[in-house]
Amino acid sequence: MSKRPKDGGPVYPQPAVQVRTAGGLEWTDSRNGPGMSLRDWLAGQAMAAILSCPEAMLEASHRTEVTGGNPMEPGPLIASHSYRMADAMLARREREATPAAEPPAVAHDWAAQVPGRMVLCDDRDLMDEYERLSSLPGDVFAADGMARWCAVASRKTWLLVSQLYPEELGYDAKYSRLADPSELSDAAVHWALTLAFDACHEQTCESFYLALRDYHDDKRKEAIADWQLTFNVEEPQS
Repeated sequence: MSKRPKDGGPVYPQPAVQVRTAGGLEWTDSRNGPGMSLRDWLAGQAMAAILSCPEAMLEASHRTEVTGGNPMEPGPLIASHSYRMADAMLARREREATPAAEPPAVAHDWAAQVPGRMVLCDDRDLMDEYERLSSLPGDVFAADGMARWCAVASRKTWLLVSQLYPEELGYDAKYSRLADPSELSDAAVHWALTLAFDACHEQTCESFYLALRDYHDDKRKEAIADWQLTFNVEEPQS
């Protein structure tokens, strides 16, 4: 692949015209050549913006930019700023056009990231709230279903429990002290769906997913507000 010119190449690229003369010679009509570069065009746009702004003109007129000990006149100063803007845009364009290195494919076992039996929900629980899970975008409903969202929601739910009940769980957050972990399931289900529908909305920009996200976020908050958790009392060690 040919490397893009540093000036961005022609603004309106057109192939040069090839003309064959009677003697069989070919030549290119330079009048149909590439013409103005993208860098020149971007600088012209930046200059037009500067000239249209009285405040910018006033600042340029009074600002001293020393080059070799001599201040620059407003004209050269504005031109300098215009090409700096053009160069910055071309540099940004080049960075965005360079593909990022793809990370190596790794098979994730999302449930394994939550210790022990601390995953609070699974696909069946989520389907009780939304039956069409398999219709979600492929990045959301993956080969392992909704395991990713269930694992993340479970971690978030347990973290919230540790923040709300530090005395009951102890400084080392022994979750085994929670008498009935299923009391957290509703919050985890709605948390998982909130995260999943938020991802759907980011990918598709469909307001349908935004409404679903907000609905399940409200249900998540309601489930947390309804918590009446009970904890096991450990016998003191002798």
